[in-house]
Amino acid sequence: MEFPTIYGVCGARRKSDGRPCQRAAMRNGRCRLHGGLATGPKTEEGRYRISQAQRKRWAAWRAAKAAETAGEANPQGDGDDAPRDEAAGRQEIHPAL
Repeated sequence: MEFPTIYGVCGARRKSDGRPCQRAAMRNGRCRLHGGLATGPKTEEGRYRISQAQRKRWAAWRAAKAAETAGEANPQGDGDDAPRDEAAGRQEIHPAL
């Protein structure tokens, strides 16, 4: 358990029972869970950097999705691309009478 700092305790009310949070507060009066630390990039440079990173992630996702829909049986490339016969692997549950 964290002890209260010079900023006191968080005090945010829980939805479940209405009791206040007892974690140590930050400068804004709330704990790190209820007060939030990051609010996103503020400068144009920061926003540009985030947008480029997001574009790179989406491009990778689209490439993986395209490879998946192009009919590649095994995109990992472990050499086991042979088609499988589903009936060959089944076992007879009830033998014929």
